[in-house]
Amino acid sequence: MAASKPHAIIALDLLRFASALLVVAFHYGAAFALAPSAAAAALLHALPVTAPLARASWFGWIGVELFFMISGFVIALSAEGIGIATFLRRRALRLLPAAWICATVTLGVVAVTLPAHDLPLRWLRSVTFWPGDGGWIDPSYWTLPIEICFYLLIATGLGTGGTLAAIEQRARWLGLASVAFWIVVLCTGWTASPLLQYQSAPLLLSRYGCIFALGVTILALLRDHTTRLRLGLLSLFAATALLEIAAHAIERATTLRIAATPLVPMLVFIAGLVVMLASLKLQPLLQRYIGTKIASRVGLMTYPLYLIHQDVGAAAAAALMRGGLPFAPAILLTLVGALAFAYWVASVAEPALRRPLARLFSPRHAPARDRFRNASLPGG
Repeated sequence: MAASKPHAIIALDLLRFASALLVVAFHYGAAFALAPSAAAAALLHALPVTAPLARASWFGWIGVELFFMISGFVIALSAEGIGIATFLRRRALRLLPAAWICATVTLGVVAVTLPAHDLPLRWLRSVTFWPGDGGWIDPSYWTLPIEICFYLLIATGLGTGGTLAAIEQRARWLGLASVAFWIVVLCTGWTASPLLQYQSAPLLLSRYGCIFALGVTILALLRDHTTRLRLGLLSLFAATALLEIAAHAIERATTLRIAATPLVPMLVFIAGLVVMLASLKLQPLLQRYIGTKIASRVGLMTYPLYLIHQDVGAAAAAALMRGGLPFAPAILLTLVGALAFAYWVASVAEPALRRPLARLFSPRHAPARDRFRNASLPGG
């Protein structure tokens, strides 16, 4: 008999937040100095930006792969038992408010510090989750169209009330298609494969599909029962995910111009996988020390932190450095500011915007709330 749904899984909330901090550490500790975005490079130009922690933070991009795995788990759990319309409405209420707030704040900051004629268009692409290649108000928005493609795939199997079996079946085919994609990549030049350079490949979920499917498979193992098929697919999807991570590590090391091995990000991902597999068993222990409300709030901070930290962070750090601070204290204060902003969005701004949106999307009903608050991300 399937276990009942928990209201919040503390281990997943903490893992989400740790994943966001990994991404922030990557940008603040390595990318700003060695491979900044175009906007960050312009904002930090001629300033004494250093990378003393590059070796300890270069692999922080692995937080995105962890986000995708968590998303597979949580979206499958939140979709179970509801229909397509309810699922899509809840996803919209989860994604839109924080994205609109963060994109608008980013627009204001960049307009003042680095004005450009295309900023309104980039803002529009960001708040509509435009699936093109770049052109957003902040580079961090690249993951959101991928998340939405996964949501739509799951939605097609919900009907009037999705079952775990139907959700798992779609994820299974997605994962197997991703495995096939990576087999072709191996046969066509590994990291130089033209498939990895194809701009629409991420939107087809070919590159990251194995990671989403891994999250769904973990949920099926924990909520239903263990079978040889599920264990086999878990192993296959995990192995393929590690292959994607190895390719990503080589790409990042080349971009950063550092000598690094894929082993560290692979181990971090495996650690996250173990936490997810043990998440329900860890719940009673974690509840002794961390309240579910606190953990949920920390988890909800993840999305706005992810969206706001990069180019706005570069602008804040640049302003502090021009005011006389060295890079290290400037970036530390920037991190504190990003965390405070994320807390404000999760606690005040997002709920305030969500309420009128809920009435707009469901005018005859009370404002909808996700019954499962851990709902994913960056993005959902």
